[in-house]
Amino acid sequence: MDKDLTTSDIDRQNILNNPHALQEIENAVSIRGIPFEGKSVVLKEQSAAFFEVSVRTIENYLLKHQEELAQNGYEVITGKQLKELINTISTIDDL
Repeated sequence: MDKDLTTSDIDRQNILNNPHALQEIENAVSIRGIPFEGKSVVLKEQSAAFFEVSVRTIENYLLKHQEELAQNGYEVITGKQLKELINTISTIDDL
């Protein structure tokens, strides 16, 4: 039986903890994560463009589901780490 990722926290968690699955998803949906500190970072703007919604819609979703997303690695990057991410982004030609 197929997994219903919209209703199963466990199934979503299993996928998000599988680096191979995440790479396959990234390839299949043509969202290019930004390599940063050993992770693949996706910006709110990238998510909004992919889903064809506003950044505000993404922000509302993040707020509504912040606990689950934090468990899955979502984080807000600020300060020195944000400056380093901006520097990383500036070196990528085709973002």
